[in-house]
Amino acid sequence: MSKEAYKEYPDEIQIREFKVNGIIYISTFFDALTHPKRELYRLYKRRWEVELHLNSIKTVMGMEMLSCKSPEMVRKEVGIYFLAYNIVRTVIVESCVANPAVPWQISFKSTLQLLNQFTPRFSLLDSSKKNKLYTQMLQLIVTNKIGKRPGRIEPRAVRKRSKSFPTLRNRQIERQKILQQRNKRMKDYDGAA
Repeated sequence: MSKEAYKEYPDEIQIREFKVNGIIYISTFFDALTHPKRELYRLYKRRWEVELHLNSIKTVMGMEMLSCKSPEMVRKEVGIYFLAYNIVRTVIVESCVANPAVPWQISFKSTLQLLNQFTPRFSLLDSSKKNKLYTQMLQLIVTNKIGKRPGRIEPRAVRKRSKSFPTLRNRQIERQKILQQRNKRMKDYDGAA
């Protein structure tokens, strides 16, 4: 953020504090008639969906590590991931419109897997058979629901080994190795000078 943009922000902001089920929430929505605390509470409880959507983009679609190097190509790569994500979400919504289901209860990963299985078949069929196959695919999509996760809390920790670094086994030993390498480089540098 630039200094000019930072200076435009107010020195203070007003907040609304409310309690639901013994938990204190803070909001900038002041009007209790327009935004009742129970409604804000339910909205806050749905925040986990944001985490699921981000996980779908990063992990399920393989966007954890971008392959492009230049800023322009990185923007294009991210744009393609978002385009693919929106296509999958559109298919989920279509399946929920055609069949009784709610979009955020449908598994993104299962939908992506079904799309990958069905896509090659579409190129081999004429249009009437494509429509029938598409309808069948939409019916299958709504059967892959996410389990109920009320109040789900997940730790912020790395579950699997990083792709570019080895697993840290003993912090003390690794620190000692780094110090030894640094000392050796310093001696080599001093000897060359």
